[in-house]
Amino acid sequence: MTTFEHAYQHRAGFAARLANLAAEAALACWRRSARRRQERRAIAHLRSLNDRALADIGITRAQIVGAVRGTDADLRGPRGARR
Repeated sequence: MTTFEHAYQHRAGFAARLANLAAEAALACWRRSARRRQERRAIAHLRSLNDRALADIGITRAQIVGAVRGTDADLRGPRGARR
């Protein structure tokens, strides 16, 4: 293998790695965007429920966003475990 061929293969490998990283970044961005859209739909749906319906599923209006995103400590059991 000549030096030129080696340099060409090295650059081709670099370009492939760079393209792979770009594709992974785009996919991660798309997944994050899809998750946020799903969260917004769920939040909107829960906000459309009346207080009685929310109480039936065990949350208050103040807990809606945390319940959807899984960040509300009040919704967790002992030692922060998920129900």
